[in-house]
Amino acid sequence: MRRLLLNPPRRLLLGLWCLGWLVVAFGMLSPDPGLPASVDDKLAHALGFGLVTLAAASFATGPRAMLGISALTFLLSALFETCQLFVPGRMFDPADLVANASGIVIGCATGLLWLRRVLPALARAIA
Repeated sequence: MRRLLLNPPRRLLLGLWCLGWLVVAFGMLSPDPGLPASVDDKLAHALGFGLVTLAAASFATGPRAMLGISALTFLLSALFETCQLFVPGRMFDPADLVANASGIVIGCATGLLWLRRVLPALARAIA
């Protein structure tokens, strides 16, 4: 964590990631989001959580951190789904949780690929 906080670009990326979480939280906890009929609800869930998970690769300090962030993302998605029970016009939907998890898995896999393959190749090319 200290390595993350001492690196100004990573701090900025962490701040942007937190802003992304605010957008996701607003989308999940606002009453009746009223998505257009052309937008698939499950695709929106998978895309939102996939992007938030993938964005964590920009500041994650390694694969273990990426996996931990992905697990935390899933727990937060389950919490948000449960909190929808108390939001007028919203309901807990297990299919949404599955869509969230699929987006998280895809985002994590892409982030791990970035951390394990792309970044080391870029570092070798620059050196």
